Amino acid sequence: MYTLAYVTYQDIRSIQTFQEQIVIAIKAPEETKLEIPVPKDDHIEVHVKSTKGPIDVYLCEVEKERSGAKTYEDMDTVTSESEP
Repeated sequence: MYTLAYVTYQDIRSIQTFQEQIVIAIKAPEETKLEIPVPKDDHIEVHVKSTKGPIDVYLCEVEKERSGAKTYEDMDTVTSESEP
């Protein structure tokens, strides 16, 4: 039996450790492989590979202030095709 869980954008941004950090959330099927090679110069690469289905990647934008009121930018989503 599977237990379902979810996390909202506000949940992620309310964690003090993630303040002023770039946060990327990945939703992927079981047995998905994640590889992060040694960083080079001023960038980091992340390789995610699945043979069981699509992978969704969410970029959680930093909270922005507008006219004195705080608002949350929409999360960007990137979906990839899984390999056969």
